[in-house]
Amino acid sequence: MLFDWWVRNEDRTLTEYGGNPNLLRTAGTGQLHVFDLNLAFDETFDEARFWQSHVFTGAVTQWPDEFKLEMCRQMQSAMVRLPGIWSELPDEWRNPHGYDCGAEGFNLAVLEQRLRRFETSPEAFWAIHK
Repeated sequence: MLFDWWVRNEDRTLTEYGGNPNLLRTAGTGQLHVFDLNLAFDETFDEARFWQSHVFTGAVTQWPDEFKLEMCRQMQSAMVRLPGIWSELPDEWRNPHGYDCGAEGFNLAVLEQRLRRFETSPEAFWAIHK
């Protein structure tokens, strides 16, 4: 759930009426496989809808402090590597939805700004919106 929140991926839903969880469980081991991040960084991301319909929304009531510290370390590590990763992406991946991504476009600076919410707005980023 945290990764989907971080990258603003609203496409892992499940409600009492159905959904699109994009999860597979391996028979026998029960290992969970997460897939389908095609809506990451989508301009139409709706925070309220995310918290209402995410497949794991009922499982999280708060982020424990130790968890937040470890995840911040991991996100900061990813942010250090982001420019190198960005430079290796094919051009068509830099405009992932094939349309105009808003007035600011979709570029490395915009991506970094969105991903740094855990640092620039920590209270809002770590709040659980029920």
